[in-house]
Amino acid sequence: MSYLIQACTSEESKASDTWVFDTAASHHFCKDKSIFNEYVPISDGKMTVAVEGVTIPIEGKGIVNLRFGHRILKFGEVMHSSKLNRNLISGPRLDRKGVVFEGGKGELRVKENGQLLFKAFLRDGLYVVNPNILNRKQVGFSANSVQKLDARLWHSRLAHIGSHTIQNTVKNKGVRGLKGYVDSNLNCEVCKLYKHRRTSFKATNFVRSKAPNDLIFMDTWGPIKVTGRNGERYYLSIIDDFSKKTSVYPLREKSEVFRVFKNHVSRAERFIGRKVKYIRTDNGSEFTNDNFKTFCADNGIKHEFTNIYTPEQNGVAERYNQTALDCSRCMLADGGLDNKFWPDAVLCFTYVWNRICHKNQVKTPFELFGGYKPSVRHLKAFGATAYVGLPRQLRSSKLGPKAKKGILIGYAFRTKGYRIWFPDTDKVIETINVSFCEEDRGVKSRSGAVMGTNNVDESEDYNMVTIRSSLPSGYNLDSDSDSDCIKTSKTLTPEQEGGSPKVKCVEWIRKAVPRKDGSRTDIYYYEKGCNTRIRSVDTKKYCEDRNIEYIPSVFDFRASNTYEGIVPNRPNPYSLPNSSLCSS
Repeated sequence: MSYLIQACTSEESKASDTWVFDTAASHHFCKDKSIFNEYVPISDGKMTVAVEGVTIPIEGKGIVNLRFGHRILKFGEVMHSSKLNRNLISGPRLDRKGVVFEGGKGELRVKENGQLLFKAFLRDGLYVVNPNILNRKQVGFSANSVQKLDARLWHSRLAHIGSHTIQNTVKNKGVRGLKGYVDSNLNCEVCKLYKHRRTSFKATNFVRSKAPNDLIFMDTWGPIKVTGRNGERYYLSIIDDFSKKTSVYPLREKSEVFRVFKNHVSRAERFIGRKVKYIRTDNGSEFTNDNFKTFCADNGIKHEFTNIYTPEQNGVAERYNQTALDCSRCMLADGGLDNKFWPDAVLCFTYVWNRICHKNQVKTPFELFGGYKPSVRHLKAFGATAYVGLPRQLRSSKLGPKAKKGILIGYAFRTKGYRIWFPDTDKVIETINVSFCEEDRGVKSRSGAVMGTNNVDESEDYNMVTIRSSLPSGYNLDSDSDSDCIKTSKTLTPEQEGGSPKVKCVEWIRKAVPRKDGSRTDIYYYEKGCNTRIRSVDTKKYCEDRNIEYIPSVFDFRASNTYEGIVPNRPNPYSLPNSSLCSS
């Protein structure tokens, strides 16, 4: 038997919902008879512990059903002994079922056929897990409960926001997409570890304004030692008092605050047609400079300051920062991502925060500010494994993979879609052409550490939209539009940053293809040795993606030029029939 049973029989009381994953235990053990779904009493049964000959009576055995995320796992041959103070999950018994264990960095991942079953976290020298217990009554309705939304999965999707806040949103029908959510007593290990705090001042729920933009609170958080992927050390939070709608702007330096604030005011006023009347900040130098004074005076904005050493006067912003950071820590830990992703976590949290009814609210900040009810059907767990569809032009071959694996790090800035990070290439794209596996989160290197990134893909292809390497400092995170599901938006084309190493020179083949109706002639180019047809809008991107030297004069897409054949890399404009130089 397991050496861990000595710890399980200690006098220290442990919660009945805590299970220890033990790679040495020959059986599963449970201390609570009430959670067995099937139970057979055993008389005179004893198990012998391999520590000083300790014996513990076995009172029965049976089946226990445990819920891990949206999965319900059935554990058979579970031994019952009320003398235990912890429950045990037997590693050897799972191993015989073909289950695989992967450990490292304080957690143990239990997988079957490549799919994550559950995680156990290292605590006091033991790998522990806290599943939801399904009693006999619950399991009796398991066939119907499949249609209900799983509370634990939605707890992750909604950025580890407290269950009471989610339940308040459901009660008031504040969003679309949460019908069927059933509240439960979640026992989130991640929240317990990363949200522990004491309240420094009493919160107030008094709303000072009567309409959006009457009063906004602002606060700058930072600096932080762990810089973001793109050098961010601060973020600016701007909160509307009436709706509590929040905008977040990751910053490299505090000197960016005024520019971001000015852009935010312009956008907010244009969106709802109401002027900003009051702003409240602390006495930080980023708020007390001449630029702020001049801007507020010119636009009729009254700037209120808190008293020195009295942060509670700006309590709305202070409490938001506290909540955002608590949930962001949980998201990073639960998603298996490095701390360098903290700006992405804060942005993702704020996106969700604006779509949840807060305390004493019957509508979400999104609806109070923008006027209509949002949907949360498209939300996914931060750090979830993503499979991005590849257009035919970018596939390696007809028999090659049709998707690429990445990680969800948030929701798109400029389109309707998701932000996906590819660890193998250190690139980020915005796309709608993606599916998710929310049970498995984070992509780790062979050493067990999540790889960081400083670069972003600049390519564009159909549904995929790329963003620049830095988060848009002056960009309001929360999109002012919403729909039941995220839809494809028009592709953007950011500038290409830097050159590619080892640029290749290739030969091009030009083809002129008349249409059947004789209306026009279509011109296409092919890289010699390849069958990929290139149109005029694709030439530059095709070259950049493949490190091919892009020479605009090579490509002539005029239908009047009917030449077909090999085109030199640097053609003489008079050497080919009907040819002339063209620019792209």
